[in-house]
Amino acid sequence: MKTKFKPSTVVIASVLVTATLISVSSWLISRYERGVDVSVDYVNSPARNVGAVKPAMQKINAMEPDGEVFHTAKQVREASAILLAATLSNVQRRLGGRVPENVAEAANGVPVPGELVMRSAGIWESNEAIYYLRYRVTPIGFEVAVQPKNPGPKLLLRLDSRAGLECWQATKTGEVEVPAPFATLATFVGKGWAGQPLKTEEMNTQEKAALIAWAQLAAKE
Repeated sequence: MKTKFKPSTVVIASVLVTATLISVSSWLISRYERGVDVSVDYVNSPARNVGAVKPAMQKINAMEPDGEVFHTAKQVREASAILLAATLSNVQRRLGGRVPENVAEAANGVPVPGELVMRSAGIWESNEAIYYLRYRVTPIGFEVAVQPKNPGPKLLLRLDSRAGLECWQATKTGEVEVPAPFATLATFVGKGWAGQPLKTEEMNTQEKAALIAWAQLAAKE
């Protein structure tokens, strides 16, 4: 039996989620590095390429350090892009009465930045890491598990309809076990992971305009 959602409820919730993700992503990057703009263009694309990073904003200052913190910041940016794109794509599907039943269906057609290449259903790869999308139908939730290619800890970003947005980081590098999808707090702590505090910042005018435009488009479908 498919879950029914009121269009207005889904649109409002997704806009709030998007606002949080934009703010959190910006804050995380500013925390880890300087000179990287992670603003996202949600509407202005021929295919409504939700979550596509603007080419002009992919430039990274050549003087930036090439260390663990720098690579972790880039992984957070890419994982956030996947999480955001998957969320918005699937919200639009639910507005149309289609509820994906598994991660393969949820990942199908999700638009992500060009530096990410899909290797198989729900798995993307870049120069930085391999990203694994996880999906729960009810209550709806998404996770992105990050396997770094460069020195640094494993990461996991979660967007849960009950707990909201969470970011987890392994407390050591190397072979650290990744908790099962949507594991409990106790499981994360027991396996050597630590939650990272997330702060939000006020969105700029361009980001607000993009969200309003997206909500209006979604409401018409």
